[in-house]
Amino acid sequence: MKCVLNQIYAAQSAIEKILKVDMPVKEAFQWGKLVKAVNEELAQFEDCRKKLVNKYVDKDSDGKYNLPEENRDAFNNEIRELLAIEVELDMTPLDLSKLGDIKVSVIDIMALEPFVVSQN
Repeated sequence: MKCVLNQIYAAQSAIEKILKVDMPVKEAFQWGKLVKAVNEELAQFEDCRKKLVNKYVDKDSDGKYNLPEENRDAFNNEIRELLAIEVELDMTPLDLSKLGDIKVSVIDIMALEPFVVSQN
């Protein structure tokens, strides 16, 4: 399944909420595969993001970070470029309907959309 890093980044919170739901073992296994795939991509994203921070952001003597005005456009452009990278996750979309009668916010459903299908 293909998606972009921005979709993975945006879905983190929603995935964490779903993982707190009791679910049948088969679905738990599939959601676990999603978490593993997502976490691998997020770790790589975070490494790249830290390199960009080190490249463009200054750290003062108090440990506070400051993005100088002259670096803002370049930093923001590279972050946008990073978030737009397409990745391949070794999984198929998950069926939310198999989780039963769970309560999920509209915001969470929108964030999960690239990773789920609903048979209802």
